[in-house]
Amino acid sequence: METKTKKNIYGIIRIIAFGLALVLFLHVLSTTFFSKKNAATYKNKFSYAYAYLREPKNTLDIIIIGNSDAYSAIIPTELWTGWGITSTIISTPRQNCHDSIDMMQDALKEQKPKLVIIETDMLYKLTPAEKNEIDDEEKLSKLDDFFEASNPDQFEDAVNAAFPVFTFHDKWKSLFIEKKRTPAVNSHGYNLSLWVKKIRIKDYMKETDEVEELSNKTKRDFGYLVEESKAKGAEVLLVDVPSPRSWNYERHNAVVQLAKEHNLEFIDLNLSLDEIGIDQEEDFRDKGNHLNYYGAVKLTKYFGTILNDKYEFKDKRGKKKYKSWDKSVKEFDREIEAEKIRVEKVKAYYAKLPKKIKK
Repeated sequence: METKTKKNIYGIIRIIAFGLALVLFLHVLSTTFFSKKNAATYKNKFSYAYAYLREPKNTLDIIIIGNSDAYSAIIPTELWTGWGITSTIISTPRQNCHDSIDMMQDALKEQKPKLVIIETDMLYKLTPAEKNEIDDEEKLSKLDDFFEASNPDQFEDAVNAAFPVFTFHDKWKSLFIEKKRTPAVNSHGYNLSLWVKKIRIKDYMKETDEVEELSNKTKRDFGYLVEESKAKGAEVLLVDVPSPRSWNYERHNAVVQLAKEHNLEFIDLNLSLDEIGIDQEEDFRDKGNHLNYYGAVKLTKYFGTILNDKYEFKDKRGKKKYKSWDKSVKEFDREIEAEKIRVEKVKAYYAKLPKKIKK
């Protein structure tokens, strides 16, 4: 009996020892190979999002945070070329306010931006079309209430924050096969796309008094982002970039209300398509969710003028401390030219395919 008890104790000790060793191993990986900062240097889906961690300390005028709409629409190198403004974009696909909190905190540890821009599409989980596909809105509301109360994502968020190895697990290929780092910092968070998708979406910003309400959780997380930014001395500006499939006037009205509650300014660029010069046949990369590079250039030049006039940023061009930005512009221009060649090759290959395969 005593021998059996000892075996059980030894078994428990082995399990505990294994668990501790595993935690230590994950911690080492998460602070070395799989750290958030290293993620920005490898070609994976997070490299653009974490480019901000490789910016020199206290050199950013603007931090832009949001979902894929943000990283598709604003080009930091254009803000630099036009006005000498330094900026970065913190953005991943489907990113929401809750996802943004840790990233914003990481950024504000190293940076003291004059302005934080929150791209407001991330305030909503679904596009209007996706939302309309849900028949039982009452059931969805109850489900949302349950998730907000139990918060099942909290455990996953905590694990990913503690052990980035789980977030960046796809980096193994880069580490052991490609072994080639990519200078993601050249884009400063912008995600380049030269693909063109013609769309025809009319009157998506038809004026109405209707409001598409935000969830209480989103409002709380948004409030925390605003408080964190202001606590670091940054002004906060709300912006929504052109996105015919994921925005409408009901959402515009909701953000207008939110901006008033927090005493913030809101610029809805969906109402300025003509002034920006957005062409639905040339400036989107998909069915209307995201601008392509050509549309992003137009938007950045238009929006950059507004930013510079409103906040009077100091022009940092020509200053030694910011010399790396000139290099970023040159390198990013090379990346654009290389991508143009790649896109043309893909188009040429696709054009040669039989019609049956294309369909």
